[in-house]
Amino acid sequence: MFSQPTVGYTIYEVIVWEAHFMEKIRKTAISCIHYILVATLSFTAFVLASRFFQPITRLRFRLWVWKIVVVIICIDIVLGLIQFILKLSKNSYRVITLISVIALAILAKPVREEALFAGEFFFKSFEETVAMRDGKKYVIERERMDDTYLRFYPYKNGLFSGLIEIQEHLSGDGTITYYDEHGWKIKEINCMNPEDEKMMWLFTPEIYETLEFH
Repeated sequence: MFSQPTVGYTIYEVIVWEAHFMEKIRKTAISCIHYILVATLSFTAFVLASRFFQPITRLRFRLWVWKIVVVIICIDIVLGLIQFILKLSKNSYRVITLISVIALAILAKPVREEALFAGEFFFKSFEETVAMRDGKKYVIERERMDDTYLRFYPYKNGLFSGLIEIQEHLSGDGTITYYDEHGWKIKEINCMNPEDEKMMWLFTPEIYETLEFH
């Protein structure tokens, strides 16, 4: 007569193995997120710190770099929440925290809409292109909010530009401002007559409308 197989012990082993396996995945995920956070936050800190050294280096990061920084900050916030949830000691705490975060994201509609609007506003209101002006190559940054600005930075390469040299401002009347090599304002002209308006690209459709901003 055959004895019944000890199925219970086998099932217990499977449960223990699965628990250890999931714990290993959890620790691996925490470790990966930690390295990602350190790397991306270090890059973000480096880019932000570079602004303080602009008068010395006379270099500034291009607009696309700043847009990447904004995306990185958003991703890091999400990864930070995930890491916090994974570090909780009990599954019940993790589930409660996860549900709370999801509920907060759903219920806080005004905050979510404002955040989405701010992100869309930043990415659509600030654009740049590269073009020649008076025989010199510039990175041209366009800002479109209540007023319109064109800012001209000497082109260096795909990553950097020089400090601002020219700014055009259109708000009813136009204003053009010139800067020295350190980025300090040296001259401002209010374009109140047709002769002055010819200096501004914002008043020159045959030039301005050919610029492809992105």
